[in-house]
Amino acid sequence: MIVQDELKQLEDSLNNCMGQSRFGFARQIATLKSRLKDKKSIDKSLEKLQGLIVDSLQLASDRTFPAEKITFDDSLPVSGKR
Repeated sequence: MIVQDELKQLEDSLNNCMGQSRFGFARQIATLKSRLKDKKSIDKSLEKLQGLIVDSLQLASDRTFPAEKITFDDSLPVSGKR
C-alpha cells in the first residue's frame, strides 16, 4: 500500500513539473502501476522516477522565481527618453 501512496504523490506533483516532462512522467507512472498490478518489482524504477520528478520540480520552481528587475543607467540614450 505504501508504494501506491508514493505513486499517488508523484501523480499529484505532475502539475508542478516542467511541461515538457509531464507526459513522459505520466506514462512512466502508468507503467509502474501496471507492473505493480502484475506483482513485479518496481523499486529501482520508482526511485529513478522520483529523482527525475524532484529535478523537474526544482527546475520549474527556479524558472518561476521572480527575477530581479533590470535597471539601466539614465545616461544611456534610450533610457533617457522615458
